[in-house]
Amino acid sequence: MTQRSYLKGQWAVYENRAANINLGYVIDGIGMPALPGEKAFSIIDDYLVDPSGVHLGKLIPLGDAWAVDLGNQIVGQILRAESN
Repeated sequence: MTQRSYLKGQWAVYENRAANINLGYVIDGIGMPALPGEKAFSIIDDYLVDPSGVHLGKLIPLGDAWAVDLGNQIVGQILRAESN
């Protein structure tokens, strides 16, 4: 996986690895809400930031996805590439 590939293309944000419902999107590095009128996630200095402005953690590669590193080999939210 290329370094910082989450800044290109469309990525869906999920609560965790098992989740099937996305919480929003990141398209070419810009956060977009899952539903119109909702606030969006964002990426600031390689950290995923939730819609309320809380820095969730640094993004790290996880196979063909990206994950929020919570430390101690625990991951939080997941970014999975979406096909166009």
